[in-house]
Amino acid sequence: MGSDNFRLLEFIQSMKLASAQKYGDFAVQSFSYPEDSLSTLRSEFFTPAFLSEKRVLFCTGLPWSASDKISDTEKELLLLFLDSLSSLPEDIVIFFISPVPDKRTKFFKTVSSSVQKIHEFAQWDKESEKNKYIEWIIAKSIILGTQCSKSIAEFLLLYVGYSLSSLYVELEKLSMRRFGQDIQKQDIIDLCVMNEENADFAFSNAFSTADITKVMAELSTLFDSSSAPEVFNRDIISSFRNLLKAHLTQQMKEDFGLHPFVLKKMMPLLKKIPSDTVLQTIEFLKDLDIGTKTGKYSLSPDARAFILQIETMFTKILL
Repeated sequence: MGSDNFRLLEFIQSMKLASAQKYGDFAVQSFSYPEDSLSTLRSEFFTPAFLSEKRVLFCTGLPWSASDKISDTEKELLLLFLDSLSSLPEDIVIFFISPVPDKRTKFFKTVSSSVQKIHEFAQWDKESEKNKYIEWIIAKSIILGTQCSKSIAEFLLLYVGYSLSSLYVELEKLSMRRFGQDIQKQDIIDLCVMNEENADFAFSNAFSTADITKVMAELSTLFDSSSAPEVFNRDIISSFRNLLKAHLTQQMKEDFGLHPFVLKKMMPLLKKIPSDTVLQTIEFLKDLDIGTKTGKYSLSPDARAFILQIETMFTKILL
């Protein structure tokens, strides 16, 4: 169990592979509650191993999570089912798999007190456990047939972000180019998808300065590498959304989910832009977004018409 689904999935895959190698593919089976009914689970769990030393069963969905909607009647049946597990055939091995089990339930407490071992995967904290991510990247690169130095692993982490699933996908791409060799920084720049937060930051940072020259310079850079709709959706509207959240936070004294760092950066800009102007600008940008998708505004690489429209509006509100 655990909140880190990717590491949990890795563990399950490794156990399935090890079990198949030891007992044969036919000895390993997977089930999922409630997709597989209780009667199905009961039948499978109490079927002894055949032509194999063991049967290894993987069952997801039990113990259930707090968000699962299970009736009181079904819970009673599950508890009766749980009681019957004490008489399982000796050659049956069961893995119960649950990312976020409800630890308050009798089912969970009974399972956790009677199982042979609990494997738990907590989410790594990116602030205090950065080295764990780096070690993981280095180890995975070796498994995939390439090499990754500590400095390159750290650069990949900063470039791609702290999602293990995203990092693994990027490592697979890098290993195809650099199989048997060391991964280079340029490989990451050429092949990998930049973390969305990093992609947004340069424009958001320029926007928060309220300096029209910096804003337009960064916009021009973005349009050199992305299409107009991409720049709109990924960079422009997110910055205005943050600005609106900062305004609401300031006016209503409520938390609207804005990171304190972003809120601090937006405060100087709020003094220059009235809230009604912010709302009008967002409506204007929505019109631009529709225009780029319908062909009203240019979709050429430099997107001159699109930039001209935005520059006019930015000039009005920032100067």
